[in-house]
Amino acid sequence: MTDLTTWKTAIGVLCVAVVCLLGPDAAQAARKSKAAPKKEPDLRIVDVRIKPVPYVPSRGELQFTLAIDLPSDVERASLLEVTCLLSSPSKTSLRFLTYRQPVAPMLDAIGYQAPRPSPAGDHPNRGPSPRVTVTLNWDGKDHTRQEAQAGQYRYELRAKIIGDGDSTPRTLTVSWPKRGTMEVK
Repeated sequence: MTDLTTWKTAIGVLCVAVVCLLGPDAAQAARKSKAAPKKEPDLRIVDVRIKPVPYVPSRGELQFTLAIDLPSDVERASLLEVTCLLSSPSKTSLRFLTYRQPVAPMLDAIGYQAPRPSPAGDHPNRGPSPRVTVTLNWDGKDHTRQEAQAGQYRYELRAKIIGDGDSTPRTLTVSWPKRGTMEVK
């Protein structure tokens, strides 16, 4: 038993030495480095409308209509991708919806003009962010193409801007997710 006591004491002394060397804020700093960024990204999902509520799969499709603020300096050649993950209460029924379209036609449809360079020529004047509307439709079926069972379903919506990479497309910016629940009858 003295060997166990000796080991416990040695570990305790070692822990105290590490805290003295690194400082008491070392563990807190390590946790902070893994935290989400404080500033919200320029790409934002600002509104989510779901209809019909409550949803009955046998009566047609469910629509998620999202209002999305794009970055004011978005490249016209990029793509907007919006995704929705739907999951049943038991997590046995899942569905992934996706929408991917070029940004340029969306900007043209709302008459958005890119920000103009400032008189000094260094940075563009940041104007208002262009707001676009995207609709995702769910046919009421799960990943196995069976009609969804009744219950409270969770959803998670995300938007991202995809641009040209070296040899493949790359993600330029991602919105914070919007999460919620909806009822399926």
